[in-house]
Amino acid sequence: MAPAAVKGVAKALRSFLRFREFRGEVSAGLATGAPSVATWTATPPIPKAIAAENAQRAIDSCNRLTAVGLRDRSVLLLLARIGLRACQIIRLTLVPGVNYFDRSASIILAGGSEA
Repeated sequence: MAPAAVKGVAKALRSFLRFREFRGEVSAGLATGAPSVATWTATPPIPKAIAAENAQRAIDSCNRLTAVGLRDRSVLLLLARIGLRACQIIRLTLVPGVNYFDRSASIILAGGSEA
């Protein structure tokens, strides 16, 4: 939900609680407990994607000589080149028969398709 929409929901909740308070159905001051949502109009929006050269610099910065560097590079390649989302990468599992010597693996996507 966009911040403006969340702000509208919180405002409606406060109004509803004030109405219920007016009718004596809820305790006084309950409406003040509904959170306020900050929205900034001066802040530029978050970009949808980074530039290809920035992605490549991030990939190239990983140390290929360490296990952590190889892991980080693999995750960045999945993000940048295959287009997987972070939540999809978190749920990845290796399939039986992965050939570690060839450095190849099959990835089973949602719906059973293979990438």
